[in-house]
Amino acid sequence: MKNKKKSIFTKKQIIIMVIVAVLFFILILAIALNPTGRKSIPNQKSEVDLNKELETIEDVVLFYESQFYGVSNSQEEGYDLDISVGFKYNLFEEEQSKESFFKDFYEKIAMVTNFKSFRLIDQSKDITIAVKCNNGKISEVLINGVKDYYKKESSNKSRENSLNVEEIKVTINSKELNDLIEASWIINNVDLGTVDSTCNKYDIYFDEGYEIRTIQGRVYNIVFKPKYNNPVIEDFKPGVKLDRVKAALGESYTDYDFMGYKTKDFYIYFSENEISVYPNRRYDYTEFENLVKEYDEKGNINEFMDKLTDIWPDYDKYEYDSSYFEIWYTLKGVKIHYNSINPEGIQIYENYKGSLKDEVEALRDVYYKLNQNLIIEKEQTRIMTTTVYDNSGIAEDPIHYSNKFYFMPGSTFQSTRVISIDNKYPSSDIDIVGEIYSYVWLDDTHLLFSIRSRGMYIFNAENRTLSTLVEDENSQFEITNFDRSTNILEYDGTRVQIDF
Repeated sequence: MKNKKKSIFTKKQIIIMVIVAVLFFILILAIALNPTGRKSIPNQKSEVDLNKELETIEDVVLFYESQFYGVSNSQEEGYDLDISVGFKYNLFEEEQSKESFFKDFYEKIAMVTNFKSFRLIDQSKDITIAVKCNNGKISEVLINGVKDYYKKESSNKSRENSLNVEEIKVTINSKELNDLIEASWIINNVDLGTVDSTCNKYDIYFDEGYEIRTIQGRVYNIVFKPKYNNPVIEDFKPGVKLDRVKAALGESYTDYDFMGYKTKDFYIYFSENEISVYPNRRYDYTEFENLVKEYDEKGNINEFMDKLTDIWPDYDKYEYDSSYFEIWYTLKGVKIHYNSINPEGIQIYENYKGSLKDEVEALRDVYYKLNQNLIIEKEQTRIMTTTVYDNSGIAEDPIHYSNKFYFMPGSTFQSTRVISIDNKYPSSDIDIVGEIYSYVWLDDTHLLFSIRSRGMYIFNAENRTLSTLVEDENSQFEITNFDRSTNILEYDGTRVQIDF
């Protein structure tokens, strides 16, 4: 019989090792189940972890890699706590704003103090951030005694870096452009041809090769398309190479995907396939500036807006709901934006021609963007919304795409429209009120769409005609499938054959 192998450990040693192993396992389990006992590692936590782990003022300060020196009752009336810290950053680091860092910092402090009013004081960097809280939320933030500190700093810097774009002289070779200038941009005083459709607030003169948007009877923007086969200025037609334009006219508005210039009568922008022109009109800003100063005294934004739209009804964008409004006067260089989260106030751009941009004393909610041109901002938006279409899903989901057209369902502030991808047909708004519930392309030309509890309709995108397929206020009209080989449409559990 073989001898049993003798253990190298005694029975007592084995028992001790088992006890140690059990205690180690319990310790690991306790740490895993109680993470608040561990220190936070900066920049490695999710938002959920952050809310769980930062329970004290000191936790927050250390999380943002700053020094914590202590908390005391505030020496400033209206505040509960003075928190002495050493911030990781200055308010600006080499001209780079650190707004998001400080905003995250004081918002998290507000949370862990249960929304007491407090001051964050860094004596070495000469920074005092005073945060007032009411009813469980932040009501006011003063940075070094200044409300909206970063907006005002940006405003001041825009003055220092104001655009100084010189007007250039050019030869105008477009009869339509010359006629509009002579007519002071009044649309009815010029023979421009025939409007074939309307899309995104622009009248489409398809055969003539341009699109025009008017406001209050005057041209706001005219866009010359590739179909326009005449020079607009100099010998430049739509589609001219931008290098040629730059060589001939130099540089004015740069750092964009297009070349921009200012003349005595208009602003002109050359992009890949278009030439876009906005009037350079002179305005009387007296009433507006008096209204801004009245608002500075009274602080009643609703009264200000009511009076503003009375004296200036020629806005090119106006969106609003119960907690938000935004209004643009692009040609005048004024944009106004307010919402409950981040109000941007009254913004004055480089193309503003009044005396308000020379105001020395700060006015309520007036901020300067003199290093930007509002017309360029609008032109960038126009190009983006009229040339960027995503048909990448056509192979996997062909019934929701067309090879000829791109469908853009509307929203609260946007019309429902169909865009010609190859410019062989006029793009067009669909003249119907209601939110699109579901849709399919019956082929590359015919779009079938539904409006819940109303009906189904077919839009012919080539000739821009709309016909009613069926209407019934008791039906949902949820379109679930269409078979192009049989023309069988499925909706609300029903199968029908479509003739079009």
